[in-house]
Amino acid sequence: MGKELAVVAVSGGLDSCITTAIASKDYDLALVHINYGQKLNPKNYNHFIKLLIIIK
Repeated sequence: MGKELAVVAVSGGLDSCITTAIASKDYDLALVHINYGQKLNPKNYNHFIKLLIIIK
């Protein structure tokens, strides 16, 4: 039987990356990144994409 699905909001920053890693141990994940105009968004978005590749 598969794991339950968890939806995780990921900014691409350190906190959300760690949260994603911890959640991936017990859940199948659906990640979402929301651009609301913060200054670091391009950098964090790149981290989000790398995280998607790693947990795939």
